[in-house]
Amino acid sequence: MKRKNPFSQDDRKKIRDELEISDETIVLGHVGRFYDQKNHSFIIDVFEQYEKVNSNTVLLLVGDGELIKEVKAKVFSRGLSDKVKFLGLRNDVHRILQGFDVFLLPSKFEGFFGFG
Repeated sequence: MKRKNPFSQDDRKKIRDELEISDETIVLGHVGRFYDQKNHSFIIDVFEQYEKVNSNTVLLLVGDGELIKEVKAKVFSRGLSDKVKFLGLRNDVHRILQGFDVFLLPSKFEGFFGFG
């Protein structure tokens, strides 16, 4: 049985055009609530280091939550405001994912269950 490939180059181009991101830009992204366990602070640390070696990059953050103001403040204090886009709550995440090159998921807890 052949599986359908959910990736669409057309959708990728459309979402990047909507977000004003060029085809050559490397897009890192995350989807999740802005809560401690999702570890957004670490995402900003990682992105800051990556951006130093590849300036043609952008970070997309999808979601909302109690720590969003704190994360936005960290982005601003690191001078990354022009490189990080906060997309808020979306009902078209499947489309947004088409524009990512790298999906970041540095959760403090997920992936560490069921062992022991």
